[in-house]
Amino acid sequence: MAGALGDPHYDPHGAPIPTAAGEIEETDLTSLADARVGAVLELRQVGTEDPARLRYLAEQGLVPGVVLTITGRQPFNGPTTVALEAGTRVVGRELAQLLWCREAVR
Repeated sequence: MAGALGDPHYDPHGAPIPTAAGEIEETDLTSLADARVGAVLELRQVGTEDPARLRYLAEQGLVPGVVLTITGRQPFNGPTTVALEAGTRVVGRELAQLLWCREAVR
């Protein structure tokens, strides 16, 4: 099956797929909710399987592989504002905690 799919290393939501030997790539990711304002990040994983949330995030352009910049965050667990190629998005803390990122390679 993996060969038919082109031997992907990640599933559609960005989670690593185990190798044939059962090894899983270790990743050092930070949730969008915990990343610093000003950081330029690559979204790597979406930590939900809820179809409605996945659909909403996809509609917003928040999918694995997208590069974004955190432009602001409201205090007291407020939302995070991000800029991406598709425009500016405001992400509530609950969803931001499901978006796992790493520093973007420039």
